[in-house]
Amino acid sequence: MPPQGVRALPARTSEMNGRYDRIRRNGSRNHAVRAGSYDSAMAPRREAEELLLIEEADAWFEYLEATRGQTALRYGEVEPWAWARLGQRLRAVRAKRAKLRPAAAA
Repeated sequence: MPPQGVRALPARTSEMNGRYDRIRRNGSRNHAVRAGSYDSAMAPRREAEELLLIEEADAWFEYLEATRGQTALRYGEVEPWAWARLGQRLRAVRAKRAKLRPAAAA
């Protein structure tokens, strides 16, 4: 007999098969995503939006990485470059996002 609070496993595999048969008869299926909750046509657009968010965050992290922990003299040299690079990357993200919006409206 198993310890208290521990469920005993079925003695025979036929008992297990009976459980699975009941599940199958009831129409229950093992899906990672509930039926009807995920529109596959939206997947590419959602993925593209997430990639743009990641790219935007990466641009900010690049800026922080370049400017963090610098001496005052070095910060003065690096910061204008880092700011220009950040602006360039954010403009690219905005342009990609603008191209994505008309495709979604169609």
